[in-house]
Amino acid sequence: MDLERYLTILILRTLGLNQDAVADLVHCAKQTVGEAERWFANCPQGEAFALVDDQGIRRLVGREFPDMELSPNQLIKAGQVTGDDILLHYSRVRPHEDRSAEEIPSLVEVEPAARVDPVYVKLLERHWGRLREQAITFRTQLSPPGIETLFGAEVCLKVYHAIQSGASLLSTSSWTKVVDAPLELKLSGTVHERTTEVRLSVEQEFLFPHLLSHMQAEFAEFTQFEVWKSQLGCLIQMCLERAENVTRSCSGAAGMYYIGGGRRKWLSFYFPAYVCQFVFNHTYSETMPKLYTELQPDGLWKLMPEECPAITLALDSSDHIHRCQEVLIKEVRDNTRLEVWREIGKELADLQTKADQLQIMLTTAIEKGNFKGACSLCEGYFAPSQSA
Repeated sequence: MDLERYLTILILRTLGLNQDAVADLVHCAKQTVGEAERWFANCPQGEAFALVDDQGIRRLVGREFPDMELSPNQLIKAGQVTGDDILLHYSRVRPHEDRSAEEIPSLVEVEPAARVDPVYVKLLERHWGRLREQAITFRTQLSPPGIETLFGAEVCLKVYHAIQSGASLLSTSSWTKVVDAPLELKLSGTVHERTTEVRLSVEQEFLFPHLLSHMQAEFAEFTQFEVWKSQLGCLIQMCLERAENVTRSCSGAAGMYYIGGGRRKWLSFYFPAYVCQFVFNHTYSETMPKLYTELQPDGLWKLMPEECPAITLALDSSDHIHRCQEVLIKEVRDNTRLEVWREIGKELADLQTKADQLQIMLTTAIEKGNFKGACSLCEGYFAPSQSA
């Protein structure tokens, strides 16, 4: 029995890889993967604890894992795996049935009847500590992107490249980073009716499903998280469609290409982004942008907004730069009349209100310090009579 190989298998399985993938990475038969897991699930508790020593895990990962065909993200997560994670994954933290259970002295907020084997008190405290850390991260990500993010120059660039290539900006098979926020997007639904799904970055973490289980057990209203994501997906889809339309329209109306390919005269992607942001911020106003031009050493003129001279909207000859000014004003005027901007504003406000409510629940759980509702991992710490 090769214990080091067994430990490698256990680490990879704890990361969430299936048996076939682990067998390929370790260069062994799938049967060996199963044997390693069966042995660990049934071996004496002392042997299990001895195998998953944290220092031994770190040495093994540092020595063997860089040569495996793992993604950078998987390699990072492998370096974060601890013995506790493996014990939790294989439910080796359940107390012995013949041991007398005692109340946890340091976790006074646990339900009064909940009893934990003393040997697992520190493991449970550490588990809840990690859940609190993840709850803090979750809370910071639970907010809709601002208008500058939803209609940033990078977003306009991405939608324009999708237009030029004829390919869809979003995929039905993989998550895509589009806006400068801690979230990814993917298409779902039928060919005739697509919807945009949202996934927060924190959702990829190993403990996230267990944190979500706790939050929904303690706060019935936390099920609104899925509703919030669905609503956010609809909003982002609406914004991407508007960004695409404005980006396409600006180029066509100005008769100019966007920056790139060594061109001396161009529109920048700040041009459509500025149109979108200005319209949103002046939805109920007749205010028009204030622009100015500046002569450059090469004889061309640069177009800039007065309130943000660091942004270049376009670069062209004297006659054509005034044409760019006229196009920008017309795009703003045409878009101001569209109801979609008011709808985007209402959706953003509603999403922020719902996010505030979810964040309050997370703050309550964080400040309380423990988790009343048990997830599938920490249930194993409690005495059988209490976790049934």
